Amino acid sequence: MLIILCIMIFSITIRIINKESIARFSNDSVICVLTRGYTDINNYDKLLKRNKSIADTSWGSKYKQIIFHEGNITKEHQNYIQSNTPFELEFQNISKIFHRPFTENVSDELCTYVSHMGIGYRKMCRFWFIDFWNLLQEYAYVLRLDEDIILKENCEDPIDFCKTHNYKYISSVTMDENPAVIPGLAKFVDEKEKNILRIPGTHSQVINLTHYNTNRCKSFIRQINETGCIKKARWGDAPLMGIFIKRFTRPSEYLFKWNGFKGYHGSHNHHFL
Repeated sequence: MLIILCIMIFSITIRIINKESIARFSNDSVICVLTRGYTDINNYDKLLKRNKSIADTSWGSKYKQIIFHEGNITKEHQNYIQSNTPFELEFQNISKIFHRPFTENVSDELCTYVSHMGIGYRKMCRFWFIDFWNLLQEYAYVLRLDEDIILKENCEDPIDFCKTHNYKYISSVTMDENPAVIPGLAKFVDEKEKNILRIPGTHSQVINLTHYNTNRCKSFIRQINETGCIKKARWGDAPLMGIFIKRFTRPSEYLFKWNGFKGYHGSHNHHFL
């Protein structure tokens, strides 16, 4: 009888713990990164530092975590990354999407060829402006934190900020784009070039996915994709996202520099405070 009673108490306790865990986990939001596989397992050090910095915040572990990769992170390396990360990860192989052909035969009247940055960079830009939407349809919010982002412990919760204050988009920093790497873009979107050169730091950004899930937004994204200029002219995801957000968001509902972001971006050697 005592054994049965103990089993019942244990079962009830487990159910309570599970309910509390579910309550702490935000099912409508996700934190994502796009990365690649390495031959040397030690080259995942940046990703692991990123993951630890997320876990060290007061809020990072309550969100689902997705690692998008190009199909070249082996199962052994996935296990290594997971075993050295304080929270559970979901690995998604996007190789078919990432390596599909670009639109070719783009007219020189639309955009001219830019040699700066290789094909991998252009595929990354395509992914973070064209492709990721369809992979995250079950979520309302996404926080993109690139592999070389390190958050400080006092970084505030950017997803919660957007929800609480009705922001549709925020990023950590505002940057200046080089006009030489976006030829033809201002003309295509019918804007003065000076108006599209101030861009958000898309390496750390929150997007309200639900807000932009409209036919008008999808049409704009499709038109950009069909130009082929992401490949040919190296149109980056940051200037494209900047134009997109300004076009489909009220000025009071987006911030290109939210001061609650606290951290460091490695590739630009830039601290956002």
